[in-house]
Amino acid sequence: STALAIMFMSSKGEQKKKEVYDAVRDLVIEMGTYFQARDDYMDCYAAPEKLGKVGTDIIDRKCTWLFTKAYHDVLLQQQRQQQKQRRL
Repeated sequence: STALAIMFMSSKGEQKKKEVYDAVRDLVIEMGTYFQARDDYMDCYAAPEKLGKVGTDIIDRKCTWLFTKAYHDVLLQQQRQQQKQRRL
């Protein structure tokens, strides 16, 4: 946004500019992650009338946030099962 650009440009000194840049970068990355997760969720679960289109991410085999979250959860579950079996 314009406010962030003004903050960055008005920062005095290279260290301060780096701190502002890092803070803005972290915020923008987090905002993008939330936007993508919401978009992927809506593509999967929203009614086409509400979404304005028919969601096809799963059919198109896109690597969505939902897929990566489910994949991560499955991997964690498998690791726990393997650890449990090793203890037996």
